[in-house]
Amino acid sequence: MRNTNSTTRPTRIRLAATFLAGAAALALSACAADAEVGDGATQTPAVGATLTDAQATSLQATEGDYAYALPDGTKVRVNARQDLPAAVVTDVARLTTETIIVPTTEAPDGAYDAAVTLATEVGRTTGKYVAVVFEDFGDACGTLDTPEVVWTSNVNLGDGCSSVKTRAEARERVEAYTAAAVGGPAAWLVLGGE
Repeated sequence: MRNTNSTTRPTRIRLAATFLAGAAALALSACAADAEVGDGATQTPAVGATLTDAQATSLQATEGDYAYALPDGTKVRVNARQDLPAAVVTDVARLTTETIIVPTTEAPDGAYDAAVTLATEVGRTTGKYVAVVFEDFGDACGTLDTPEVVWTSNVNLGDGCSSVKTRAEARERVEAYTAAAVGGPAAWLVLGGE
């Protein structure tokens, strides 16, 4: 009986060999691609590392990664779940000093507005939750008959208090709040009140 298949045995062997060579080439190119990923050039830079524009735009906020722009335009990687790099801490301290104001009777809401603006901006650029301790008008947990300059925060001070008499007490209450808040202390940044 004659084989009606037009492909001869040597041709089939050549086709099989070509297929195997192609599969091997694909496997090798996949290994090369893995090597490119594993060589460090395409891995996410360490926290605090200077970023190129391409690296900055490729960071994943869902992974807690942000590109923080320093005053000189340099962008560095920060992660919402890790400590901030020293250069970022220094810049956030500068922003805090420049933004926080002592309220006056002419602008009684100015201190609160400034604190909320600071918390929003620092949170947006670092991914951290931000609590700000600042001076404002209040009654110090009902101990004052008329409002005067006291210490408060943009987060809950607890015990139904919105303000307290001393900076130290405000800071202590804010730290107690952040210790129990979503993400725990590592996810929070407490500004002011040092």
